[in-house]
Amino acid sequence: MQVVDEIRELLSSVAARLALTATMTNQSDVQENIRLSAEAVASIDKKFNLLVETSRTSLDDRLIMKAKHLLMQRWNWSEDRAFKHIQRTAKSQRIKMTELAAQVIKELTEG
Repeated sequence: MQVVDEIRELLSSVAARLALTATMTNQSDVQENIRLSAEAVASIDKKFNLLVETSRTSLDDRLIMKAKHLLMQRWNWSEDRAFKHIQRTAKSQRIKMTELAAQVIKELTEG
């Protein structure tokens, strides 16, 4: 994963910069290294949040896909009909599609 590699690289950069900062005597060099480290940490935070959101979206997609396939098997529906059923039912119940998908999976695999 490219984002994970970028985070690792940034973490290494921050660690090296902070180690170097500990040996510096010039105040302006220390301040510059701290500023650059803070920028790198902010970038790490953004990349980490992107990674979390991407993972969450992927998991949500897989959950909806599984529910769709169970509905298709159970009712002999097309993929489009199963998706629209999940979409409309979630909207009418005012819940997220992933919540409904989890309910569908539970009902169709346990019942």
